[in-house]
Amino acid sequence: MARETIMIGSVTYAMKAKKLLDGIGVRARLIKKTVTSDRGCTYGLEYDSEYRLQVAMQLRQNGISFQHRSDTGL
Repeated sequence: MARETIMIGSVTYAMKAKKLLDGIGVRARLIKKTVTSDRGCTYGLEYDSEYRLQVAMQLRQNGISFQHRSDTGL
């Protein structure tokens, strides 16, 4: 199964997003990427790509900003 990654930013919102996705049956893994910029660490979620639309819709409906990553090599 192909995996996708979305970057969220703060660990608080990433954890909230994971809880929301768990609630609709989408298993997601919390990830952390250290960025070499003034933003510091960035957090996100990795999940099966078949859930891309459900993930996007759920996060938008709950006001969580995110950015899809085309690669998962973090």
